[in-house]
Amino acid sequence: MATEEKVLRWGILGSGQICNDFVLALDKAEHKHKVVAIAASSESRASDFIVKHNILEAKPYGSYDELLKDDNIDVVYIGLRNFLHQEFTVKALEAGKNVLCEKPFGLNLKQSEAMLEAAEKSGKLLVEGYWTLHFPIYRELDKILKEKAYGDVFNVEASFGYSLPSDFVNLERGETMLTTLGCYTIMIANFVYKTEGRIVDVDWERNDHGADKRTKLTLSFGEDKKAILRFDETQPLENKLKVNCKEALIEVDAPFWCPTKLTITTENGINTRECPLNDNRKEFNYPNSSGLRYEADHVYEMIFDNKTESNIVPLRFSRQVQKTVDEVRKVMGIEFPVDT
Repeated sequence: MATEEKVLRWGILGSGQICNDFVLALDKAEHKHKVVAIAASSESRASDFIVKHNILEAKPYGSYDELLKDDNIDVVYIGLRNFLHQEFTVKALEAGKNVLCEKPFGLNLKQSEAMLEAAEKSGKLLVEGYWTLHFPIYRELDKILKEKAYGDVFNVEASFGYSLPSDFVNLERGETMLTTLGCYTIMIANFVYKTEGRIVDVDWERNDHGADKRTKLTLSFGEDKKAILRFDETQPLENKLKVNCKEALIEVDAPFWCPTKLTITTENGINTRECPLNDNRKEFNYPNSSGLRYEADHVYEMIFDNKTESNIVPLRFSRQVQKTVDEVRKVMGIEFPVDT
């Protein structure tokens, strides 16, 4: 007789748009997940979230700290604003909870390292929410790159650009285009080259808030290996990933951070690989957000395999990305209150 699959019990910190999409994505997941608690800025907001998602067995909390005391939770999803990530990740780990924290971990490397230290002390799983790398397209690309199926990579191009509202930037809370969305381009370059890059050039413009408006960042990953990364809050960009190998051009279609299509062009022709989500886009706030299911299933597997670190988004990888983000921000001369 087959053993019934275990259920992973989630506590959700936050009730905003990304938490909405994450909870919806759990219903699309391969493994068994259950939301058992929601914490919001008020108990009424948590209750409204529970009713909206028809997860009536979940317990509402009007305090993030109170949820962390709930012994019925296996893992906490932290979908709060960036400036709250460090505080509640550390608290969750100290409370004996596994944690999936939305990216970025912290507002700077010092905060991120405090989170990594807390994870090591707790012996619990901590994963940064770079959901991108869990998509089947990236699992396929990772295999291609490791096997060097088309030779060595020598150039990477990635862009992330939209026309964003003026209140998108908040220096007091550590939210800029670089730290919130541009970090995806740095992350994906590190993923392709399997190491961190060195800054060659930062060509950027400052917006009215004193933060980055549009940026062209060039990184070096060794001799004749570079990445050209663009991020822009004023206009849509191509939003693709292009990986130039010796024998092929590999393109991840837009949006590259949550893709469903990969195109490989060689001298022999064009080969495409597609992994559609087949979901109702209107249910979600963000493009392809039902793909958060892949990240959730990975966390499920790590926890029930008694792992304390992801093999897809390892903690050293998170640290490398944050280090480069800090270095770029230093070149720009952009400071956050938490830096002092």
